Amino acid sequence: MRGTKTPNWADSPHDVREYIQEAHAISTNNTDLTGTGEGIHIGIIDSACSLPTYLADDYDVNQGSNHSFISTDEDDTTRHGTAVFRRAAAYAPDAEYSLYQTVRDDRRMPIDAFSDAITRCIEDGVDLVNISIGEPWRHPADAHPTVLETKRLLEEGIAVVAAAGNHFPARQQQRPPVHCPSAAQGVISVGAMVTECPHAPGQESATSREGPYYWLAADHGFNGELAPSNGVFCGEQGCVGGMCCEGNKKSSPWDRNPVSTEDKPDILAPMHTIRRRETETHGWEYIATGTSFSAPLVTGSIGAIFSELEAADEPIPDPYSLQSAARKSGASIEDAKTPLYDAAQLKTTLRE
Repeated sequence: MRGTKTPNWADSPHDVREYIQEAHAISTNNTDLTGTGEGIHIGIIDSACSLPTYLADDYDVNQGSNHSFISTDEDDTTRHGTAVFRRAAAYAPDAEYSLYQTVRDDRRMPIDAFSDAITRCIEDGVDLVNISIGEPWRHPADAHPTVLETKRLLEEGIAVVAAAGNHFPARQQQRPPVHCPSAAQGVISVGAMVTECPHAPGQESATSREGPYYWLAADHGFNGELAPSNGVFCGEQGCVGGMCCEGNKKSSPWDRNPVSTEDKPDILAPMHTIRRRETETHGWEYIATGTSFSAPLVTGSIGAIFSELEAADEPIPDPYSLQSAARKSGASIEDAKTPLYDAAQLKTTLRE
C-alpha cells in the first residue's frame, strides 16, 4: 500500500473492503437480518463466467465456459462481474450463485448474448437476478430490447435488481435517464448514495477499527470513466475519540446518478468497494464508485430476506410486489426524492 493513505488500523485492502461492507450493512439495516441466502439461487448477468479460485472456493457458484454467451477466452472480460459478485455474496454468503457472461472486453453487451442469458436463468430456476449493466434510453422503456428480454424473467416470477446507470460528464453533456433494463416496471432500480464523514483521515485508532473509511491513493494514470473516490466516508461503527456517528455524518445521493425517470430509481444504496486495477508495470487498489455496486448490495440483502421467508414457510413475493415494497419501506434522505434501501423494514413490509 506504499504511496496510499488508508485507515491506521488497516493492514490490507481486504481489511478496508470488509469494513466498508459492514458499514453499508449498518446503514441499510442489513444487520437485523438472520437469513444468509441459504436455499436461494441468485443469477448475476455481467462480465464474468468464472471467478478466481481463491474467491469461488468459499461459495456455491455455478460457473465455467458454458456460462459464457459471448466469444471470449477471458473468465472475466472487465473484472466488473467479479466485483459485483463479491458485493452480493457479502450479504448472502450461503446462497447458490450462477454467473452469466454477456459483457465483452469493450464493455458492450450484445442483445443476443443477453437474451441467451435470460433463457438460461429461467432454465436454471434462479430466484433473483442482478443486472449491473444497462444503456441510457430517452424513449419509452418498454421499447428497449433489454427490457423486452427482462420481462421474460418477471413473467416467470423471477425478481430482478438492476443498477440505475451512471453519468459520465466527460462524454455526456446532459445527465442521462435511468438506464434500461433498470427503467422497467417490475425491476428494482437502484441508484447510489454516499455518507460523508467530516473528520480528517488519520485521526482513528491504529489498534481497533473505528472512524471513517477511505483509500487515498496517488494518481496512477487511471483512465476509466469513473475515477476512484478520494473522499472520507462514514464507517457507521463509532467515530474517532468515542464520538457517535449520528449528527456528524451526512448522507446524500451520489452526484453522478442518472436523472430520475418516471419515478425511477426506486431506491438508493451505498456503492463503494475496494477494487484492484492492473497495469503493465504494477497493480493498485482504489475505492470504486458506480450504481453497479449499489445494486448487488440490494440483491444480496433480498436473497437473505428470501431465505428467511422460506425458512418460515412464508411466500416469496412476486417481482412487482417486491418492487413496490422496496420503495414503500425505504428510509428518507434529506433533500432526496428517492429513499434509502432499508432491509429490515422491507422484510417487515413483506410480512404485513
